[in-house]
Formats: sequence, structure tokens, C-alpha cells
Amino acid sequence: ITPSNVGKLKRAWTYHIGKVAAPEFSSPTMEGTPLVAGGRMFTCSGMGKVVALDPETGKELWAYHHGADTAGQYLLNCRGLAHHAQPDGAAGACPARVFAGTLDGHLLALDAATGKLCEDFGDKGSLNLALGLGEVQTGDFWVSSPPVVIGDKVIFGGSMADNARVDMPPGLIRAVDVRTGALVWA
Repeated sequence: ITPSNVGKLKRAWTYHIGKVAAPEFSSPTMEGTPLVAGGRMFTCSGMGKVVALDPETGKELWAYHHGADTAGQYLLNCRGLAHHAQPDGAAGACPARVFAGTLDGHLLALDAATGKLCEDFGDKGSLNLALGLGEVQTGDFWVSSPPVVIGDKVIFGGSMADNARVDMPPGLIRAVDVRTGALVWA
């Protein structure tokens, strides 16, 4: 894109992630930048939908819907995803994975090719991030930023409700193994 050709640009395609059936007094938003990896474009919605698209045509290749419990949440958003691919020829399920944090405090590992949960990660593809934080009530904890993959680790934080109670769970940053979901450090 240059100053001389910008006026000639035309829309290539449009994708609608779906109608938002959000609870009253909530704000569903799309705040993440789509991620392109392995010849696919990945994006997510605030209501727990993750999709893979053909980046040239916008055709939906697969869709996964987490169906997060959004009770107690005001800002219903997804701020992005992370991607990890095993080296060429590496064995195992889900050689390329998309990681998504959810509004009900889970970290999902999805097969980048099919959109199915990676069964070898956490509890059949999902980590409950509230485990080990003490008493966590609905709406206390959610993933508010995209996870980050560095080497063989997925690193993520979380968000806690502000000024809700004196016994709120602690905030912390954690790293888990990209293949198994096992805690590496916190």
C-alpha cells in the first residue's frame, strides 16, 4: 500500500463472526487483532467463538464455540489468540495449536487444522485457571489478554473483579507447557 495506490484499494471480503446474544448490562466487543499462521487466519469473539478463515477468501474453515459462563462479566471481549506449531515432522496430536483464554477462566488448546480441542492438553483440551487460586466465585476471574507462546511455554495472566470482596483470588502470571498444560512457573 502506497500513497499512489491507496485510493484504488477495494474490499477483498467480509466475515461476520455471528450475532451477539449478550446479557443485559454487558458490553460485547471485538478487540483482538486476527492472527495469521500456517496459511490460516484465526480470530475470536467475546462470546467464546474461535474461528479459522481462509485469509484470501474469508471462507470459514472451522468454528469452535466455548459457551463461557459470562455471569458477573460486564466487558465481553476476546483480545486475541496465540499459535504454536511443532517443528516439521514432529509426532503427536495437534501439531499446530491455537490458544484462547475465556471469560470463565479457562485456557483452551485447539487443533489449528480442525478446531477440535487438543485432548493431550490439560483436561481434554481445557485448563481451568481458577484451580489453585482459593475460593473463586462466578465472575471473579477471566482471561483479559491474549496468551503468549514463547518456546515451549504458553504464558498468560488473568483479570480479577475490582473491589468486589476482601477475599478475592490473587492475581498472577503463569506459564504452562505448550503440549500438556502442566504448570511450569507462576
